[in-house]
Amino acid sequence: EDAGLYGVGVAMVLARGGYRMGLDVMKRFYLTTIEMTNKDPSYVWLLDWMSQSHKVGFQQMSVQSSAVIRCNEKSTSSFQLTPSPGRHFFFYNGRFILVNRKRFTDRGTDILETMELTTMGRSRDTMMQLLEEAMEYSTSKEADKTVIYF
Repeated sequence: EDAGLYGVGVAMVLARGGYRMGLDVMKRFYLTTIEMTNKDPSYVWLLDWMSQSHKVGFQQMSVQSSAVIRCNEKSTSSFQLTPSPGRHFFFYNGRFILVNRKRFTDRGTDILETMELTTMGRSRDTMMQLLEEAMEYSTSKEADKTVIYF
């Protein structure tokens, strides 16, 4: 009777270890992940592209607001909805993309955000295409404009 319980306990410990090892092997050899911080221009490009793309629909969102003050003292304000911190997913070129956006407070008032995009497979091509499309979309919006940050 006791030997059976010990056997079940040992089997469960081995199964859990095998499951964790299998996940680690899968992450290492079968998933492609890119990570960027909010200090990188590609972070802004991707948020901009995800907020405007019809390919992506998120339910939990954050608001990004901007205001432009013109010479004639008229101002223009706008906002866009971006994926909030947390896990989201979408399909891009037939591939499942997992987005994990994290927000940290760094030494008081500085906010550091990271975004990880993960997809199945070993090829980087899908991620490169996504970054290029996001960059082209974002830079085409700013063409022929002067951007002033304040």
